[in-house]
Amino acid sequence: MNNDENSIAGYYFKDEEVLNRAKREVKALEQVDTSLKGKKAEDILEIYKDINEKEMFKTPIGFEYLKMIRNRLKKNPMIKNEEIPPVNIPKIEPSVPVKKDEDDGFKYKASVFINIILVIIIIIMFIISRQNSPTKQMERYKEELENHYASWEESLNEREKILNENK
Repeated sequence: MNNDENSIAGYYFKDEEVLNRAKREVKALEQVDTSLKGKKAEDILEIYKDINEKEMFKTPIGFEYLKMIRNRLKKNPMIKNEEIPPVNIPKIEPSVPVKKDEDDGFKYKASVFINIILVIIIIIMFIISRQNSPTKQMERYKEELENHYASWEESLNEREKILNENK
């Protein structure tokens, strides 16, 4: 783009987004300007305060326009200078391109490695819980009880056999 395409109202904009915002502000300024014609100074002050409080303008074009209205109001004898607030400049967030960190590759690999370890731990936990499930424990207790009664039955059978032989 050449300089003519990026300049508006005597300002040159390097940022396309700010340029487009400035173009929208120029259109808004034209509408505000036509609405201010024929208004009383008190009404113009209220409109100025409203625009200023809402931070409607964010480019130098809008700030310059607000300053022009402020200067006109200051020259008006009907308006006290204390009633006219200064032009409110909003906080501008810098548009800094995000740098790719050199450690991003390492961080990604470390993250994948940790996730794999966590998945393995979860699988092991499922295996352990499956082996120690209540049904498995009940089966073990049942088997132990059956073995105990079987050994008891064997000892009773042996004693009965001895008693029968002694008769």
